[in-house]
Amino acid sequence: VEPTLTGVPWEWVSTTDPAQGTAAVNDPSRYLILFNEDGTAFIQADCNSVAAAYTTNGNNISITTGATTMAACPPDSLDSKFLAELSALSAARGCAI
Repeated sequence: VEPTLTGVPWEWVSTTDPAQGTAAVNDPSRYLILFNEDGTAFIQADCNSVAAAYTTNGNNISITTGATTMAACPPDSLDSKFLAELSALSAARGCAI
């Protein structure tokens, strides 16, 4: 069964770097994306909330981030890395679902 993109929260559970391999995210519940049917998305990047838009093409998705809160997250936060990786994946090639 194909997973549903919209209406369910997606957690960031790991990241893969060709040079360093795959690294798990310590607390995936701090990094979420909720895709809406109208092409908008809500991103929770630890202590910050981000408005976004997305488009899909087959198994690829492109995410464009918009307005964000600018709260100071705890020292162990990966909020900047999470948002940077979303932007890099979307800009480079889309990210596979």
